[in-house]
Formats: sequence, C-alpha cells, structure tokens
Amino acid sequence: MNIESLEKRLCFDAYGPTPPAGFVSQAIPLWTDSSIADQVLESKFQTYNVDGISFTEMKDVFSKSLEDGHWNRFERLQLERYVRLGSMPEYVHYLSDAVVNGNYVSDPTDTLTEVVDKWFGGKDLPTLPENYEYVEVEGELYVDGLSPTDAKQGAVNDCYFITALGAISQNAPEAIQDMITEVETDLWVVRFYDARGDAHYVSVNDELPVRRDWTGKLTDRESVFAYFGNSNDVNNELWPALLEKAYVQVCQNEFFRTCDNEYKDIAWGDSGIVFQNITNQEKIAVKALSKQDHIDYLNQNKPITISYDNHTYTFESYDPETQKFFLRNPYQRDHIIATWEELEQIPVVGAAYGGYLFDFAQI
Repeated sequence: MNIESLEKRLCFDAYGPTPPAGFVSQAIPLWTDSSIADQVLESKFQTYNVDGISFTEMKDVFSKSLEDGHWNRFERLQLERYVRLGSMPEYVHYLSDAVVNGNYVSDPTDTLTEVVDKWFGGKDLPTLPENYEYVEVEGELYVDGLSPTDAKQGAVNDCYFITALGAISQNAPEAIQDMITEVETDLWVVRFYDARGDAHYVSVNDELPVRRDWTGKLTDRESVFAYFGNSNDVNNELWPALLEKAYVQVCQNEFFRTCDNEYKDIAWGDSGIVFQNITNQEKIAVKALSKQDHIDYLNQNKPITISYDNHTYTFESYDPETQKFFLRNPYQRDHIIATWEELEQIPVVGAAYGGYLFDFAQI
C-alpha cells in the first residue's frame, strides 16, 4: 500500500502515523524518585530514614541543603521526595511540607533560610508593641504539674484564651501536655486543631516578650511577660506564655483567625473555640442552667466558662458548706465567690445567661 492510500485511510499524515481517537501517549518522567541531585543530602536522608526521621534530623537536612543559600529546582524535587516518602512523625511532616511546598502561612518575601528558621527554629516571632522586646527566658516548661493558677492574663484582651487554659489544666492537664513536644533544648512544637479537626503545628522558642518602662529600663523580675499571658511570676513556669505565643502564630492560618502575627490580633474571642482548638472536641454551648446543673457538672469535672462584664470567668468549684461558687478570674485576682442568689443578682446566671461547657470525659 502506498503513502497516498494510507493518508486517505487517515492512518498517516505529513508528520507520521496518526494515533487513534482518544489515544493518550504514556508520559515519560524527566525526574524520577530515584534521581539524585545532591549525594550528601541523599546519604543523610537514607541514614535518617532507617528508623524514622526526627525533627532535628530533618532540620539538619534542610540546613545542609541551604549551605549555598538557595535550592536549584533539582534539589527542591529531591527534598519534595523526602517529604513525600520519608518516615517521620506527623508534626515533622507538617513542618517539612510547609518549608518545601509553602502550602501554609509564609511571607513570600522571606528567604529560604528565614522559612526554615520559622518552621524549625521557632523564629516566627509575633510583632510587639512599642517598649516591648524579646529576650531568651530561662525556666521550666512545667513546675509541680499544671494548675489553673499557672496562666495569668496580661494586658492583651485574651481572657477567653487564658480561661480555657486554666480550665483544661485543672481538669485534663494531659490534653495540654500532649499538644506540646520539646524537640530541642528551649525549642518546642505546639499543635492546635482547626474547626475541621485538622492538626496544625508551629515551633516556638524561648524568646518571650518583656517590657521597658518610660525611662527605657527593662522592667523588674515580677513584670516579665506582664503584657502577655503570664507564666508564674515566682517560678518561671513557661507553658502558658509559650502556648499564647504559639496561638498568635497559628492564628495566621486561614482556618483559625487569619491574624497578622501580632499579639493584639488575638484579643476578644470564644473560650469554646479555644477548647476545640486544643482538644479537638466540639464546643458545647449551654444556657439557663439551674444551680443543681452547675453543681452536677462541677462534680463531674465539667467546668463552665461564662462572660460577665466583657470578661470571661470559669465556674471552677462549689463549696457545699458555704453554698458558694468559685469563679476564677484569669487575671488571678478579683475572683467571684458567691452564692447562687448573689450570682443571679450580679447577674451571671439565670434564664437569659449561659456559656460553654467543657466535657473532658470525651478527650
């Protein structure tokens, strides 16, 4: 059969054989998962991946890849393979994916080194107001366990957040301990859940805000962290201040509050949402509870947070002898200690009032 006959039968054209209708040729990858641009990186990955890649090991891989200050496209593809195929804890994968793929909140003007420092060095420091600065603070993550007295509200209007921390620390301290992972000395990874139940992670270091007075002098020992969620003034228990800083960082994410990484941006909020962010349990709104309802819930270790006079308090306990409820103020002063009748007069309770119930049995 000659060429003309083939052309008439639509089997051949001027450029060669004509594929049948609907035919899609098999793609030939130009870069395979076995391709290696940097042998040193590959050696590190293979060594670390034998028993799972730790936070510090993945940080080492990124540091090695940035020795020349940049990635070429082949190094990036190699690192993408590590993130896709490497065996690592969930939080290490999340942070690594944020570095390599940029699927999370990052400033497009940041250099690669700044991006790695943000996710693996705790360097995503929220913006401070005038007369405040960051200093490296010595202290312990926990001192004598967790207590509702550990977290103390400062000048930021985040009573809802500090109140939630206090309620959880009293009734389910393990929920807070589970969300903080110490990955290196003075460096922690903190997990929060969004409303969909997806986990998000940030790294926080030991740099915390301190204030200078009107003369420019650094404030005294008792005023450290005074503007922000205070770790205990006496023993420097760090977990409340670290969690507050981490919350500012994670709220840059569109699935949280979409803040600008400033402490002031977390002012005013919902303690029920914070409970959800920490425990991954749906918030429970309650209204018009009776006196006995409050007593029963407290006996079941189910605290109730309420809003009164633009401030958030926690029903923390009930004394059957005095018949008075104790409502904790996150400022750690001016607590409300009152009978049911007195609470009705304030008013804090009644048919028109309610709050959020924390059911720690679900955790």
